[in-house]
Amino acid sequence: MYTKALKWSLIIVVLLSVLCPVGAYFGVVVVFITAIQARKSRQILGSLSADKAALIMLFSILLSLIYSKDIYMSLGAVFILCLNIGLYLVLMVELKKIELQKYYKLLNIACLLACIFGIYQFVSGNMNIEKSWVDEKSFGSLDRVYSTLLNPNIFAGYLAINLSFALARIRSLREDILLTSNIVLSSICLLVTYSRGGFAAFGAAMLVLCLLKERKRGLALYLSVMVAAFFVLNSTGLNNRAELGSVYHDSSSLYRLEIWKAALNMFLNSPIFGNGIGTTWYYLSSGSDKLYRYILHSHNIYLQVAAEMGIVGLCAFINLIGNKVWEGYGLLKEKVSKEEIYIIQGFIACTAGISIHGLIDAVVFVPALSLVFMGYFALYNRVISKYRLEAAYILEVPGLFNSKGVPKLLGGKCACEYKHQGEKDKAYQA
Repeated sequence: MYTKALKWSLIIVVLLSVLCPVGAYFGVVVVFITAIQARKSRQILGSLSADKAALIMLFSILLSLIYSKDIYMSLGAVFILCLNIGLYLVLMVELKKIELQKYYKLLNIACLLACIFGIYQFVSGNMNIEKSWVDEKSFGSLDRVYSTLLNPNIFAGYLAINLSFALARIRSLREDILLTSNIVLSSICLLVTYSRGGFAAFGAAMLVLCLLKERKRGLALYLSVMVAAFFVLNSTGLNNRAELGSVYHDSSSLYRLEIWKAALNMFLNSPIFGNGIGTTWYYLSSGSDKLYRYILHSHNIYLQVAAEMGIVGLCAFINLIGNKVWEGYGLLKEKVSKEEIYIIQGFIACTAGISIHGLIDAVVFVPALSLVFMGYFALYNRVISKYRLEAAYILEVPGLFNSKGVPKLLGGKCACEYKHQGEKDKAYQA
């Protein structure tokens, strides 16, 4: 009963993470309760304990919490982070019993629904456009699509992640209509978000995907069409938003520079363990005379981590990214299934996109997108953990089919145990 309830609650939460992020967080609590009732606690903790890079990251977060300048603020951030990590761990456990292709279809459906709503926004004009989204003096007014994710930059970041996995998997336009529809609608929505950072993330992901995939012509043609469409759409305002020169007088770019300076000052004030996780939004505006109101994030994932968790957290964060990419890249040379290869390629590509996008924005840390990312991250780690367990088993049982390995496997004494026994006997005689 509880196992079935857990399965359906996960399906609902994965859909809500894209379609209604606030509701998804309430759903995660239900997932936790159901997972405990279904007696999944030990499996969940086992999945966490097997991931050394994640444990190092969690330890650095704990240090940041202990040395936080505002312990209550950091506790709130840790609570939200725990909801994200908890969903990821439960998904990891449940994906062992679910076909990866079926789960990926669920991710496709969620994106397709969000894109349909985004296109409806664009066609109908039924949107609430904030003044801070566009420098109207320089570029005029733009109807930037944000769909269900509250902000066009967040929506663009999500679409870049989705397209990384989708384009890694597609083989022909007619083979999977759902996937093809997803790619077409996501591409349109990405363009009408008018997010330069989001498009940079997409471009970086596609270039990495071109390096990883054997068949590159179709992908290269698609990327060329997207780049051309981006330049056309961003040249229709008062000024060319695609021009590098426009960056220097764009108010959003100048505002980012002030935010980066303030984040750097935060880091320099507490360089070892940081100011405390979740404190950036409160302390950034006090670091500059030109900043006002509360700022959700530092518009740079590296400065964000450094300001909140210090050099310790930044090293742990870079180690986590490097470890995940390296594990996946190593598996590309092994005999893995086609479905698993597409997932690995998609994750490496989307990580490249996030790393580039992270230089000018930190939307992946915003709760509205972080929970969505956990859905894709769990898919990738499900593949990685499978081969990690196989490698651990081989190391634990060396020479399984030789004369020394068989007695050990069956519970008998092996040569190494007799050797140690002889050493003990000599010690007793001495």
